[in-house]
Amino acid sequence: MNARLMNIRTWWSARSAGERRMLLLGSLFLGALAFGFSSYAVKQEQDRLRRAIPLANAALQRMQDDATEADRLRAQTPVAPPQGQALVGALTASIRSHGLDLALTTEGADRFRVQGRVGFDQAVAWLAAVQRDYQLRVTTLAVTRQEGGVKLDAVLMLRSQ
Repeated sequence: MNARLMNIRTWWSARSAGERRMLLLGSLFLGALAFGFSSYAVKQEQDRLRRAIPLANAALQRMQDDATEADRLRAQTPVAPPQGQALVGALTASIRSHGLDLALTTEGADRFRVQGRVGFDQAVAWLAAVQRDYQLRVTTLAVTRQEGGVKLDAVLMLRSQ
């Protein structure tokens, strides 16, 4: 290390005063330029983080809310769906409450067929509600697009079957 330092000192001494001044000014300029670029990069990263932190906090809050809701739902006791004629009445009432024009027919004690012309979004919402509320699953579903909606033909069956 000492030999290298001596070589640098010898090289520096061999430079004229003008060259030394120019090298010092160039070194100062490069140092200032490097400092400026690094300061700019740090500022950009700080700005990016300043924008990202609220989004991450909002996502965290949504996840915590979802976890709280999942815990609340797990703690609930499952509600047994109505059976027999009570289930037929509940399905008929559900069809009416959703404003659908569907015909309901029974195909045994645990199978139901619904047919009619409805709006697609309303039909999907109703099928989801039926699965959630009455523990019925869609076993077959035929949807044909028609003007003003769709023609729906679905068979529903109790999940326990």
